[in-house]
Amino acid sequence: MRIPVVMLSVLLAAVCLAYQPVPVQKSRVEQEIKVRLEALTDDSAKVAVAQQYLEEFPNDIAVVRAALDVLLKKMDDPITFFRQRLEMDTGSIAAHYLYGKASRDSTIMAEAARWILTREPDNYWGHELAGYAEWFKANPDTGILIRNFRKAIEADPSRPEGYLYLGWVFWDEELWPEAREVLEAGAIVDPEDKSIRDARLTVYAEQRDGKTFFDLMQGVFSDTPLIADLPRAKAGPNVTTADLRGQPTVIEYWAYT
Repeated sequence: MRIPVVMLSVLLAAVCLAYQPVPVQKSRVEQEIKVRLEALTDDSAKVAVAQQYLEEFPNDIAVVRAALDVLLKKMDDPITFFRQRLEMDTGSIAAHYLYGKASRDSTIMAEAARWILTREPDNYWGHELAGYAEWFKANPDTGILIRNFRKAIEADPSRPEGYLYLGWVFWDEELWPEAREVLEAGAIVDPEDKSIRDARLTVYAEQRDGKTFFDLMQGVFSDTPLIADLPRAKAGPNVTTADLRGQPTVIEYWAYT
């Protein structure tokens, strides 16, 4: 959603203060569930593992959000599943959060976020969910999006998701310097986050910052890129990886994004 330049300038001056990123400290279980789910190729096995962690760690949102991602994609009726879980434990912040996210309904998400923040005003997940609630509206308000995700970051500067989501908001507005600032802060929080890395690559490409782009791309491919002079390649315009000794080229780097 586009908003007037003057209004946006005032908003940015008010909320886009210097970030104070804190490196994420993921629990053993949060790391474990991600590794286990990524290693599985069978959908039924993924669902079983996701439900296992959901039962064992029902109130650890950092853990069960990974289970949520799988169940939303692989279950026939995840909305009913998470609504029933909420009905069985109406006092659980995690249950409200999971049902809100599973619903993909702006009104339900907003109600869940209000419920959480009424009880814990500085709850990261509540502010994140409030941001999502606005995002799922037919015409989201950019100012509200910025404010909610900024509050999420302030509530817990060690959660990388808040930086990513705020970066996407700036991205949608083509505010590349602001997007770059928040995404680079997110990379300090979690250097291994691939979504943040890919978003940064897009921002650097938009800013025509080739040096930073290719410096970051070094971590994507294991080999050093070969700078190819295509007019001199023996295969002419039909150059192959064999002609380039199997190494990724600059052209492939740009195609990657």
